[in-house]
Amino acid sequence: MSKLYILGNGGYAQEIFEQIILRNTKTIFGGFIILKDDKAFVINDEGIEPFTYESTASFILGTGNNKWRSIFLLHFFKYYKADINHFPNVSATNSYISLTAQLGIGNVFNCNSVVTANAKIGNFNCFNLFTSVAHDVVVGDYNNMSPYATLLGHSSLGNYNFLASKVCITPKVSIGSYNTISAGECVFDDMTDREFFQSGIITKKPVK
Repeated sequence: MSKLYILGNGGYAQEIFEQIILRNTKTIFGGFIILKDDKAFVINDEGIEPFTYESTASFILGTGNNKWRSIFLLHFFKYYKADINHFPNVSATNSYISLTAQLGIGNVFNCNSVVTANAKIGNFNCFNLFTSVAHDVVVGDYNNMSPYATLLGHSSLGNYNFLASKVCITPKVSIGSYNTISAGECVFDDMTDREFFQSGIITKKPVK
């Protein structure tokens, strides 16, 4: 069987390891991969050693930081010619993914996350503990949903958004890209791009 590696070694990587890897007895875990001076190293039971790429290996993006997710992907596409087939969708055994949901690649579904009927999920999204994606929701790429975040029916989420804990996107609301929504907010109106939602007020983010 091929080995499965986690890209990253921070807190979210450890959560993925405990919630998904350890619960799947069929998985051969290769270790955590870190980058230093544009070289990859693997951390496992043997310690730290240079990473040796195998074409049959699979990888999980184990960081919620979009900057680091991009760095990892660029490195692996450039140096190892890894393609999208090396990044499977992974889910905890007690998550629920509807059979009618459409999934891209590289998504992570942590414990008790739910995706229901006819939802469409893009690529490389993080669905943390108890996140909920309701029927007919559309989610783009590289979104980070914190614990208990909820997308209700027919809502949509663009790309590179961060939803803090207990955010609720109400039905048919459209969220653009590169937005941040603070903890506990309930969003009733559409958001465009590069906006910040806090205390019921939407402000524009500065363009970096």
